[in-house]
Amino acid sequence: PDSLVRSGNMSPTSQGIQQAFKEPADDEGGSDQGKSSPRALGVLCVVCAALLFSAHGTAVRVSSEAGFTTLQLSFLVGLVRLSAAFVLVMSRERWRRAMFCAPHSRDRAFLALVAFRQVIGCAAMAFIFSAFARMPIGEATSLVFTAPIWTAGLSYFWLREPVTRLNVAAACFAFVGVALIANGAHENSVTPDGDMSDRAVGTACALAGAVTLALVMVATRRIGDRLPAAVSIGWYGFSMSFFSLLLAPALRAPIVPTGVPRQIWIVMGAGAMVSFVAQLLMTMALQRLEAAPVNVLATLEIVFSFTWQWLILGTPASAQSICGAGVIIMCAVAVGAQKLFQARAQDLERQTSAAEGETEAGGVPMPKG
Repeated sequence: PDSLVRSGNMSPTSQGIQQAFKEPADDEGGSDQGKSSPRALGVLCVVCAALLFSAHGTAVRVSSEAGFTTLQLSFLVGLVRLSAAFVLVMSRERWRRAMFCAPHSRDRAFLALVAFRQVIGCAAMAFIFSAFARMPIGEATSLVFTAPIWTAGLSYFWLREPVTRLNVAAACFAFVGVALIANGAHENSVTPDGDMSDRAVGTACALAGAVTLALVMVATRRIGDRLPAAVSIGWYGFSMSFFSLLLAPALRAPIVPTGVPRQIWIVMGAGAMVSFVAQLLMTMALQRLEAAPVNVLATLEIVFSFTWQWLILGTPASAQSICGAGVIIMCAVAVGAQKLFQARAQDLERQTSAAEGETEAGGVPMPKG
């Protein structure tokens, strides 16, 4: 889910990470040939990130089946992310100064926005973990990937951004994809006592995770680059562990499971570290590619998740679920492609304006080359 990236609508930490790890820009006079290799590396990074994010989802499912609860997974995954981010933050002085939101520590509105992002982000991860535990991971991942589509509507009400006809059409078709996945039930999807099935609860959790993740995306856009990503990841991990500790006594649930085999502990810890590495790879991709094509390539996570669901978990996908996932992928690709075309049109307009300015200033066009 953290791989969701769109033009102007990045995943919970991707926009900050892009600034934190930003490398010196290439010389403007460089040739296109010199830039082809970084773009190819960017494509490789986002594909690897999608693969690792899907592996994390598989690890969550395996851990859940072995006895980990959503509360325990949130606590332990947050602890791993906090530890990894702490090591990273300590490596740079600028990040250490930003640990407590400096130089914006007296801006109450900014601090409230950061706090809101952390709280709603924890809720999103809890919903997503619950969905992974209750339904096939390929279908859960497909539902979570509707988040960028809902972000367009939230951005209209919160950021006053325009909503295009394509955004509306994508949202409508996304509902079709959701319905196909929700109806693609297996024979054992209904419990004998007539209660709501785990699959139905998982579908509701995945959709709730998508909506809350969309809120995280919009909040992240408001925060911008004022909070380095390494710091943001650290606070995100801290929040997940902290709120899990608070809820454990109220729910009378142990925060650490007992009787879990060592192999499952290794799978859970490796999955948490893999998701952290995936975020860094996604950052490297954002340094070399526009956000819109990154968002399109990130939909490969759905394909990878269905693959792990079949090969590792032994759960084949129904025809309806595959069709629903295909519809959602097409919607995400359409929205990302629109953002890409808009960005390129704006770049062309700026270049034309700059050329006209040079012509007016010198009386003749500036020579090229």
